[in-house]
Amino acid sequence: VETLLAYVNSGSVSLAAQQLYCHRNTVLNRLARVHQLTGYDPAVPADAATLIAVLNCRVQAQAGSDAPRS
Repeated sequence: VETLLAYVNSGSVSLAAQQLYCHRNTVLNRLARVHQLTGYDPAVPADAATLIAVLNCRVQAQAGSDAPRS
């Protein structure tokens, strides 16, 4: 998740690698794994938008489950 966000926010494998303090091949491998698991390619803008939307939904769902119940 962190790698995907770093890549989408920077728009660059090299910049994402710098932000994550890892080799650019590590970022490429992680993005390939995202593609393999989801069928969405983070390098394709429409697919990246879908992945980010899903991550946002996940964050919202987790935030909602952490809220105190009345």
